[in-house]
Amino acid sequence: MATLSDVLKEQGYVLPQRLTGYIGGESVLESDHAVHLPIHYPGSGETLFELQEDGAEVVAAAVSRARATFESGVWSGLPVIERQRIFRRIAELIREHAELLALEECLCAGLPSSHLASRQVPRAADNFEFFADYIGVMAGETFQQMAGYQTVVTRQPSGVAALFAPWNAPLALASMQIASAIAFGNTCVLKPSEFTPLSMLRLVSLIEQAGCPPGVVNLVNGRGEVTGNALAESADVARIAFTGGGVTARKVMSAAAQNLTPVHFELGGKSANIIFDDADLDRAIDGSLVNIFSNSGQICIAGSRILVQRAVADSFTEQFVARAKALMVGDPMDASTEVGPMTFSAHRDRVLSCIENAKAEGAELLCGG
Repeated sequence: MATLSDVLKEQGYVLPQRLTGYIGGESVLESDHAVHLPIHYPGSGETLFELQEDGAEVVAAAVSRARATFESGVWSGLPVIERQRIFRRIAELIREHAELLALEECLCAGLPSSHLASRQVPRAADNFEFFADYIGVMAGETFQQMAGYQTVVTRQPSGVAALFAPWNAPLALASMQIASAIAFGNTCVLKPSEFTPLSMLRLVSLIEQAGCPPGVVNLVNGRGEVTGNALAESADVARIAFTGGGVTARKVMSAAAQNLTPVHFELGGKSANIIFDDADLDRAIDGSLVNIFSNSGQICIAGSRILVQRAVADSFTEQFVARAKALMVGDPMDASTEVGPMTFSAHRDRVLSCIENAKAEGAELLCGG
């Protein structure tokens, strides 16, 4: 089997030695005094490059630049039709660079590259096209309450948005945050997960290549307790969007509360598939497999519970287990791989502990583990 080095050489891709943040159209200067986090390839565990962590000073500089860009009007004052044109060009560039974006996301997240190229990357393009359409039809409201008076409601951009993107679907979910923030004239500071920073830098580069002015989308890197905390605490941040887990969300909310900064959360769930005895079992099994094993099971809408009517429970279980055992688990760079590795070791250990906890509570393990 080809090694990672072989695959990258074949594609002509050269990894950076060190990745830094991006503020106002320029890379953050490299510093040997900063903390450097090793970024690993989940497929083998080997180190890919170092990520330079951005502390409070760098975060403050990113927010300041985003604020200055917002107040300049270079983006917030741009006519809607111009923002629409840029958004549609962003979508085009994302599709043109789909294979490259998929490779970079695969390297850090360990998600199957074929899945990324066919689903996650196109969704990122779709997000910008959606908001290009939406801002062209968004309307205000008028209210007639008192005789002789008419109340008119219009919407204006708020300022700087702090965006926290997750590691399980970086491009798809970060693009949704970015597009929804800057479509209306806001600027933003993006903090991707410290596990999956590579494709995020490429995305910001494509956004600027499409015509978005430098300083509209800025990027800082690092762990939540360092970079994330500094960003959430900033008094110059007008809005916060966070996608991730409940434990971290509480910390973000606590930090935001100091400045009464409005927050929007997209957190995990415990979704259930419900299968009745009149269902088409073949289709139900197909859907259940996709819901739990797509994205290597690392998705907030994963069908992690299946509630099956007793009359068809045995048949469904037998067929589902057989299909699960037939899934191709392996190297995420291999086009035939359907389920890749967990993104990082701590997450793998957590998943394995869930299996052990279930067995301790009396569950029977039928597949995997």
